[in-house]
Amino acid sequence: MGEFLGQILGPLAQLLGVAQGAAGGGLPALLAQLENAGLAERVGSWAAQGEQLPITAEELATVLTPEQLNHLAEQAGTTPDVLLERLAEELPQAAVAHSQRVQALPPDGQ
Repeated sequence: MGEFLGQILGPLAQLLGVAQGAAGGGLPALLAQLENAGLAERVGSWAAQGEQLPITAEELATVLTPEQLNHLAEQAGTTPDVLLERLAEELPQAAVAHSQRVQALPPDGQ
């Protein structure tokens, strides 16, 4: 996972958890948020073999609130627009890597 994405996943997970009333967080929380926002096909392509569908900054902007974007951009030391562009670039690869790690876990998850 890229350093930029790793830097914002903690704050993002907190924001998404608060917004959804969910426990846990990190990349799985963001992927769930995207799925719930109607982007399940894209998220699913990142976990499957074959073509990984891209996501745009504009699509990400429809998922995250302005408050979330401003907070995350501040955490990352950048602007909301740059944050969205970087997320759009790095998120599919991070999701593929996450999926591969999850699939490599033994059935009992340990």
